[in-house]
This record gives sequence, C-alpha cells and structure tokens, in this order.
Amino acid sequence: MPVEPNSFSRFNDTKPIIFRGEETFGITKKRQFIRDLPPEDVGYFTVDSTNAGRLDLIASELYGSPFYAWTILDVNHVKDAIGWPKIGQTILVVPSSIVLANL
Repeated sequence: MPVEPNSFSRFNDTKPIIFRGEETFGITKKRQFIRDLPPEDVGYFTVDSTNAGRLDLIASELYGSPFYAWTILDVNHVKDAIGWPKIGQTILVVPSSIVLANL
C-alpha cells in the first residue's frame, strides 16, 4: 500500500523509495525552518508517565494536534521513534508560534 503523507507530514519534502518491495520514505529531510532555528528559540519539555513514548500526545499538548509530532523528531534528530522519549527525559521542542508560522 503506498504511503500518502498529509500536509503536516515531515515526509512532504522527501521522495518515496522502494525498500524490500515496500514504499517508504527512508531518511527524512528536515524542514528549513528547523535547520535554521537559533538555539535560543528552542524550548524544553520533560516527559512524564502520561506521555512517555507518545509523540502524538506531546504534539497535541504543545501544538494542539498530533500531526505536528514530526517537529519534535526533527529538532531532536531522532532516527527511530519507537518507545521514544522515555519517562523523565527532557526533549527539545520548537515553540508553537514558530511551527504554525512556518507551515
């Protein structure tokens, strides 16, 4: 089944590839506004037991929608999000004003 990202997907700027007979996006390309984000504009979020391993819940809390979870992955340079982040971990986040202004 082909992968079809929605307009909020971190895969929008990445061409699909075929790997082992399945369509995937492989390595993603960071959005320019995240690459250009000054360190002083990055925020922090501490993960607790209610949202550990649940980027959808964290994105909903921070941005009002689970569809922005890709911003958290990009700013933290996460390659494998299974089970990430862990309880007690402090992660980097992009302020919602910056995310929403750059979509």
